[in-house]
Amino acid sequence: MSQNDVLEQIENEVLEGLEENKKSKDNEISKEKEKERKKKADALWRAVQNRDEKLLTTRVASVLNRYPETRNSDITLQIKYWQVYEGLKSNFVDLTKFYTFERLTSIVRARAKIQNEYKLFLADTETRKRRRTLEEDEKEAQLLDRPSYGIIDVFADETGKTEKFVIVAGIWSLTENIFPKIQRDFNEWYRDKEALGIKLPKEFHFKDLHNKNNQELDLYKEFFNLLIKNGEMVSFKAVAVNKEKLNRMSISDIITSLFYQFIRLGINHELSSNRVKLPQKISLTKDEEEGESAFVLENVKQKLGDNFRVNHGEELVMDQLVSLPSHKHVMLQIADLFVAALNRKYNNPGKNNKDRLAEFILNTTDLKEVKYSAIQVTSDQEENADDIDHSVLFIFD
Repeated sequence: MSQNDVLEQIENEVLEGLEENKKSKDNEISKEKEKERKKKADALWRAVQNRDEKLLTTRVASVLNRYPETRNSDITLQIKYWQVYEGLKSNFVDLTKFYTFERLTSIVRARAKIQNEYKLFLADTETRKRRRTLEEDEKEAQLLDRPSYGIIDVFADETGKTEKFVIVAGIWSLTENIFPKIQRDFNEWYRDKEALGIKLPKEFHFKDLHNKNNQELDLYKEFFNLLIKNGEMVSFKAVAVNKEKLNRMSISDIITSLFYQFIRLGINHELSSNRVKLPQKISLTKDEEEGESAFVLENVKQKLGDNFRVNHGEELVMDQLVSLPSHKHVMLQIADLFVAALNRKYNNPGKNNKDRLAEFILNTTDLKEVKYSAIQVTSDQEENADDIDHSVLFIFD
């Protein structure tokens, strides 16, 4: 089933008012149902990032993503939806427009499915628990006056769990229009290559690059350059730790700490270099790892949220943290190439095509190092990295 088919299925369920039978007789989600739910959630998440706004459900999801204040209030969501998609420009609505504008009941059904079933763009905990009061009505009216957040999309991967250096690295998209353009460029490039009879990999995965096929090496370089040519508002970030210098720290805790530092140090670097301005919200999409725990992801998100609130109040929000298989997302494949290039340099150097690709990627990104003590991997201390431009490796060694 294609991505469009999945989105159409979600749309039909919303319009027909259908809800999944989430619980089995033992009060547990069956593996088959959970797999189907995850597939739909992934499709919806990719549609939002690709600015696919053809359907009501993807439009509502897009509003929830771009305007976090709409997650806590259906009235705010309805008004913002009308402003974005129906051309509402004032605080007054011609009554005849109610017959043509999208109705609140449809918008609420879409919002409920997105939040309750797919666990995306959730309202805050208090909103989900409390009952409506007159005071809450007044608070809703104030939500529309809040400034809109900028959106930073981060795509990341991890490597080196059995090597000397454990690494988390990825790409930061500092404006929401970049990914759709890269996806369009990729689709056009893919079609052009096919028209020339050139067979492309199903997925650009670093480990699948043949060490003696120079034509394939050139294709991998061209693929990576699709990002570079759109790179005005893209940055490369990485964190690495020499695990041989850490005592009694499990690999799971190391990965958790690295993802925490990857986001914390990354956003502080972007703010200090004035490439982004607050308010911002960050969404992290990571390569899905077999057997990874949802608790670990939630723990990272919680720690980052606490850190941001202490240092930036409501001006900086750790929003979504989603894992996807890399073959479903072009940006995750590019992140795989970047993190694998680092792994090649710091853990497994050699002299074949993989090393040539790694050298090309690291030279192209002009990666600079900022060094810390290994024991600082769990701390919030940092040195000034203002002199580093858009590509940096924070290395704990």
